[in-house]
Amino acid sequence: MIGPLESVLYRDGATMMERHGRRVAAHFGSRPGEEAACLKAVGIADRSDRTTLEVRGDVDAALLELAAFGERAWSSYAEPSRAVVRCEYEDTAACLSALGSDARDATREYAAIAVVGPNAEALLDAADLPSSAITLHETGLLWEVLVAPALGPVVWDQLLEAGAPLDVACVGLDAIESLSVSKRLRA
Repeated sequence: MIGPLESVLYRDGATMMERHGRRVAAHFGSRPGEEAACLKAVGIADRSDRTTLEVRGDVDAALLELAAFGERAWSSYAEPSRAVVRCEYEDTAACLSALGSDARDATREYAAIAVVGPNAEALLDAADLPSSAITLHETGLLWEVLVAPALGPVVWDQLLEAGAPLDVACVGLDAIESLSVSKRLRA
C-alpha cells in the first residue's frame, strides 16, 4: 500500500521498505547520522507502520482499559467524546479488544509523522499545523502528529521549513527503532 507521505519521502532521499503491508522510509542515507540528529536536535519520520484507532462515546472508560498496555499504546482527546489511540501494529487486535465496541481502526484516515528529539516541542510550537491536526505525546522525546492523508505532505514540508533553525532532519525507521530499543529517547 502506498502511504500518504511516499512522494515527499522519495523526494527527500528515502530508501523505502515494506512494514505490515505499508511502505515506509527505512533510512535517508545514514542511520547513525539520523540517530545523532534525534539525540542532538530533532528528526521527523513517517510512522504509517503503526495503527491509529478512534474511540467514541465513553472515552474515559475506554482509555482506562489501555493502562495495562503501558508505553505500547498512547492516546489524545480529539474532542470531548472522541479520542485517537496509537499503537504498534502487532498490538492492534489487543487494543481494539480492550477499548471495546466504541473503537474502530482509523489508520487509513491519517498520515502519521513522528517528531523526535530534544527540539521536538520547539518544532511543534514553531510549525503552523492545521487546526485539524492531532498531536500525541508518546513518551519522553517522542511525539506524533496525525493529519488527513491529503495534508500529510504539506505538514511534512511545514515541519521541515519550521525546523530548519532547529536542525531538523528526515529520519527513517531504522534509526527510530534503534533509538527506541536503546531507550535513549525516553528521557
